Amino acid sequence: MSWLTDQSWPSIVLALALGLLLGFLIWSRRWERVRTTRRDLLGHLTLTHARELADRDGQIQVLRDELDDERDEHARAIEELSRDLADCRAGRVDRSVTGTSGARVRTPGGTRD
Repeated sequence: MSWLTDQSWPSIVLALALGLLLGFLIWSRRWERVRTTRRDLLGHLTLTHARELADRDGQIQVLRDELDDERDEHARAIEELSRDLADCRAGRVDRSVTGTSGARVRTPGGTRD
């Protein structure tokens, strides 16, 4: 019986040492990966947030440009209508104007009835 015990102890100790070494290597890699991920998480989130903000700023600028174009177009239309109204009041207009509803409206000044 003592011979079996004497022969088993080195194998048991060797298996235990190899198990501890292997466990240490596996868990240290996992722990390092988690620690690195947590450390780099803030940098990654900051970079992602900056990219998203840059993309949104680009979208906002496109919308602002479209709005400016519409404002310029509306300002030109108002200016043209103001000139037409002034010409109409002066009696110099003899043309038909199409309204927003699509109906043809005769302006005063020289009807051809």
